[in-house]
Amino acid sequence: MLDRLQRMGNVLLDLLFPPRCVVCRAVGTLLCPACLAQWPRFPEPRCARCDEPFTPGHRCSIPASLDRLLVVGPHRGSARRAVHALKYGGQRAVAVPLGHLMAAHMLAARVQPGIIVPVPLHSQRLAERGYNQAALLAQVVARATGSPYADVLQRTRETPPQVGCGRRERLLNVADAFALSHGDTAVVQGRVVLLVDDVCTTGATMGACAHVLREHGAAAVIGFALSRALLPAVK
Repeated sequence: MLDRLQRMGNVLLDLLFPPRCVVCRAVGTLLCPACLAQWPRFPEPRCARCDEPFTPGHRCSIPASLDRLLVVGPHRGSARRAVHALKYGGQRAVAVPLGHLMAAHMLAARVQPGIIVPVPLHSQRLAERGYNQAALLAQVVARATGSPYADVLQRTRETPPQVGCGRRERLLNVADAFALSHGDTAVVQGRVVLLVDDVCTTGATMGACAHVLREHGAAAVIGFALSRALLPAVK
């Protein structure tokens, strides 16, 4: 009965306040077909380890604790606006179409994880935001692909924002900032873990999480981000 009332309430809200695309503001859906069709992607061929464009002289730039990194595309244009709406605009429902984008990329890459784990937020940040955007994305990917989901990592201390930091600062920011939740070793032991986040830059946060998962027996850790914001090359 409550579910039925909630569905009726959602229908009424959609009639009064129809959803708008978080990218172009077109009425109808949270991510319209036109914006999805123009979603930014890295050009082919792409590196089999870090998913970046495989250009001459390419060198993978992901932490050693990650076996592989999957990324849907670069953090610009539609991807940047959609992530901003999810992360800072309170548009948690946009995690559904974004998660399906990620699920399609995972299936195309033929990755079959033993378990899907989100990068955690610190409890204070979680209380402020009301949700963990990485967990929302991970849950959608798990449902869409039929993979097990487990929220087993915790952030043991608040870390400074990574935006604007260089590679070394990012590594120092997240060093020893994560731990496995008490009693969850058996959940990851011997499994291939797909570690989900919204955006990856240097991979420092994912690398720190992967290190913890490996310490507790994970067979492999594959990072998976909706988008990647590459730092300028150091000359």
